[in-house]
Formats: sequence, structure tokens, C-alpha cells
Amino acid sequence: MTRLTGAAHSDIGQVRAVNQDSAVAEPGMGLFVVADGMGGHLGGEVASALAVETLLSAIRAAGPSAGPGIDSTESLVDAVLGANERVFDEGRSNAELQGMGTTLCALALVGSGPDARLAVVNVGDSRIYLLRDGELEQLTEDHSLVQELVRQGQLTPEEAASHPMRNVVTRVIGVEGDVEVDWWERPADPGDRYLLCSDGLFNEVTESRIAATLRALADPGEAARTLVALANDGGGRDNITCVVVDVHDGDGLAGPVDQTAADPAAVATRAGAVTLISTPAPAPAPAPEVGITGALPALGPGPTAAVALAAELDPVPVPVPVAAAPARPPLVTGRVVAFVLLVGAVLAVAVVAVRVLGGGDATAPARPATTALVATSAVPATTAPGASAPVTGRPTPGTATSAPVTSGPPVTASPASPAASPTPPAAATPSNSSAPST
Repeated sequence: MTRLTGAAHSDIGQVRAVNQDSAVAEPGMGLFVVADGMGGHLGGEVASALAVETLLSAIRAAGPSAGPGIDSTESLVDAVLGANERVFDEGRSNAELQGMGTTLCALALVGSGPDARLAVVNVGDSRIYLLRDGELEQLTEDHSLVQELVRQGQLTPEEAASHPMRNVVTRVIGVEGDVEVDWWERPADPGDRYLLCSDGLFNEVTESRIAATLRALADPGEAARTLVALANDGGGRDNITCVVVDVHDGDGLAGPVDQTAADPAAVATRAGAVTLISTPAPAPAPAPEVGITGALPALGPGPTAAVALAAELDPVPVPVPVAAAPARPPLVTGRVVAFVLLVGAVLAVAVVAVRVLGGGDATAPARPATTALVATSAVPATTAPGASAPVTGRPTPGTATSAPVTSGPPVTASPASPAASPTPPAAATPSNSSAPST
């Protein structure tokens, strides 16, 4: 007979004031859930607790036919839809909780015989991983803005992991009256290990270290606590919740979860929101003495030892210090600036001098005109009737520079000394005319 064992652990982290995560680990029912709430001062923790409690009550009310496990995957999906309605109705009826929501992912055993299988559901960006043959695989797809951008090819997975908008979700429980639920079934293969977690884990711990921890620690409770410790060590900027589930063939060992399932202390209340955890967290291990590192026995049992073991199996590369290059003198100094200013001043003075000297002296003879104008002298020039007046001064830009053509006789300048006037032409005698008679 197929059985599931598992454990959950949740922590407030290093930054948040309250823990808005909720979790369920119920191996007797074959049900495991993680919810990450959001919305206002109290909305997040209320939303996640309501969703988990509603789902758990729906599964209990349906009741398995025999042994652990639910009747069908459809019953699990219906329970998620019921949780969405309850959170949505509570938000509408309470102004302080309006707009609250939560992510939710769940794993449940369907049936208990040879045909047993696993039902998986997901809404939001909490995740379910599968560890099989030492390899870690993400089963769920994040309903988030950055994941949409990755699917559209606008971001790479590496860019999405550090994107400032990576916490923006596009689908949650309780924000609308209806919600789309991702669901599917998987074979219940013995030896498989599943991890359900909130984003407070995978935003702080790489998948390689998650896989190394799950491979190294056989006990689900120890593995869950170690993963939470790793996330806190990475910064703990969000609430952190982990549920580790193992698939067994036959009765197997019940494990620590089954031994405490009936203990009233298994249900803990955290900061006003119910966080359902099947096993109470053990007392933290004493901190190691300064200078004790390396071997696992030297650190003793507990999360501290597991963190060291995970680091040993999947070490984080330590950057090699690079010798600093000798400091170069600055390229621009006060002397350089002063020299540039001096050169600029000299050039400015030179330009002014050239312009003054190039203007010419008033006593120097004027240069001849470059245009084809008629020179003038002491004798005033005359223009034949109908001729245009000569152009004087500089030509206007865009106009022709040649002198105008006149129709009268050319004007000649008289020399400075007296000269004879030109001989007038002889009077022409009209042809074919006779002399006047007397």
C-alpha cells in the first residue's frame, strides 16, 4: 500500500513583522498544503489561514473510501475553489480585509491501492518540486509577472530570479469570485521526494543547494528545518515555509510525522494566523563554538549541522581575491587646467589682434574694386538716356556681382591734365537728296 510521510516547517524570516504563510502536513489523510498570504496589515495571514482551513475541512468532509488518500483529483480542485470563495466573501464583508489573497499549492494521495496516484494543484507562485534519482525538477508554473515575461521571451530565467517585480503575482486565491486552478496527476512512485514551499525559500536559496539538502537529509522534518535555516542565512527577506513529502511502498516507517499527528501541539498559532504544522519544531541546536567547523559530529544534530552539511555538498564558490592595481595619478590636475586656460587666453588675444590689424589703415591707398564697375574721377560721369544707374557698394548676398549692362555710349574718365575734346564726327549727308534751290 502506498503511503506518504512528511513534515512542515515555517518561519517569519529576518525582516517581516508577521508570518503570513500557512501550511498543512497530514500524512494520515495524504494531504500537504502551502499557502502564502498577501494584502494589508492582517489580510495576508487571514487569507492563507482561511484557505488552508477551508480546504482541509472540505477534504475531511468528503472522506476517503478506505485508508489514507482522497477519492479523486476533482475533489481536491473543488476544495481549492471552495477556499477561493470563502476568502473572497470574507474580503468583501470586512473592509479591513478587502483585496486580501493567498497563493496555494497542494499535494494529495488519490487512492491507496496499486493504482494510487498523486494529485497536484497550484494557484500563484508557491512551488512544488520533485526530487527523483537525485535530480530536482520544478513541477508547478509560477503565476507571476516575471514568468509571463519569460514565456514571452522578454526575460531570461536568470534575469527573472533577480527582477524587482518578481513578487508580483497574476493569479491568487480570494481576489476574485472565481479562479483558474492548475491541476494534474502523477504516478506515486516509491522513493520520490516532493518539496512544497513559498517564495521565501527559492528567492534566497539556489536550486542546487535545495537539491543537495534534500539528497543529504533522509528525515523530512530535518530537511524542512534545514531549508528554512538556509533561507534565513541567505537574508530571510520574506516568510519561509517548507513541506517535505516522501513516497513509500508498503506500510514502511511512519516517521516522526505520524508519531505526533494526534498531538494537540501539532496545530500551532503564529501571530494570530493559524499555521497548521503536523510536527512541532524541535528546540534549536546550541550555536557552535567559535572556530569549530567542518565535520558534522563536531556541530551536533539539528539545523546548524544540516546547514554545514548542505554547504559541504554544494559549496558556494568563494571569490579569489585579486591584487589591487597600483593607483594611477589623476589625468586632470590643477596644473593641466591652468595651462589649458592660459593657452585659451593667448589664442583669444591673438584672434583679436588679427582682426584689428586686418581692418587696414585709414591713410593706406584703397584697394581696387573687384567688381566690373566703371571707375569714377573728378569729371562726373554721364549716362545715356534709358541706361541703368551703376551698382555701388557690396553686393547683397544671393545677388549677381557683375555690373549692369547700359545702352548708352561708354563713359571715359578725363585725365588730370587738360586734353582736347574728341573731334566730332562729320555730319552725314543724307543720300539721294538734292541741294536746296535758290
